[in-house]
Amino acid sequence: MSLTIRLLGTSASRPTIERNVSSVTIQREGETLMFDCGEGTQRQMMRYGISFALQDIFFTHMHADHLLGVIGLMRTMALQGRTDPLRLWGPRGSARVLSRAEGLGFERTTFPVEILELESGQHVDRSGYAIRAFSVEHRGAASIGYALVEEDRKGRFNPDLARELGIPEGPQWGQIHRGKPVTLDDGRVIEPSVLVGPERPGRTVVITGDTRPCAATIEASTNADLLVHEATFGDEEAQRAVETGHSTAREAAQVARAACVRRLVLTHISARYSREAVELDREAKQVFLETVVGEGRDGDRSAVSRRRVS
Repeated sequence: MSLTIRLLGTSASRPTIERNVSSVTIQREGETLMFDCGEGTQRQMMRYGISFALQDIFFTHMHADHLLGVIGLMRTMALQGRTDPLRLWGPRGSARVLSRAEGLGFERTTFPVEILELESGQHVDRSGYAIRAFSVEHRGAASIGYALVEEDRKGRFNPDLARELGIPEGPQWGQIHRGKPVTLDDGRVIEPSVLVGPERPGRTVVITGDTRPCAATIEASTNADLLVHEATFGDEEAQRAVETGHSTAREAAQVARAACVRRLVLTHISARYSREAVELDREAKQVFLETVVGEGRDGDRSAVSRRRVS
């Protein structure tokens, strides 16, 4: 089952020639979820092949560089005759801002827009996964991060061994795969562990939005497969990061190391750094080697593979 991250905008506060402002999508088995929607996101979607048919946009906070793009995106959806509902999710207090965005510039709304607020600790349950909200620390705005957490899957069933043991294909196979022993006609009892491998863990992807490094992010990201963490500044601007409620690349890497994540992607890069942001890359990798800075440029994608089980 595919799970792919695409960064549509990796710049902080304002766009640059190389980077647009904040937006991330997760594409999971044909479904697209968007996290933040900065100015110009709809053009990035067209450029990089992201469908406008998405059903959910999750906002980390209500600063302009994370939400202005939703106005144009909804406008385009209406012009295209969309009728399917669109759900907008955000932290406490976001409904007022998002309601104003919904009505701005519309001659006619062709589809329902549902606006929902989430508190830290709440989750949105979907088939096979959940989106969990957690607290982050960003000055001047109610802010949350999001973790997409897949359910664990049953272990693999061994059909060849089942046949060797004389278990006919049918209901008994399903019973064993569900964890229940079966008794054969000759009196043998076959335990599930004989035919079913270890449970296969689901994948976890965490998106922080804007934040200082914090314990809540470490907790939400523990053993995550991918952490997308903001890294607005380098070491030389560490005090500026504190003052503005942001993180340095080194601090983001320290969060990743503490959480034992598999991979770290840095985003929300200040315009003072080049497209490659070599300074940030170097400083982060001094702490956590499995780091990439915005996947190199807007539009690049990162597939999240499943962990192998023995």
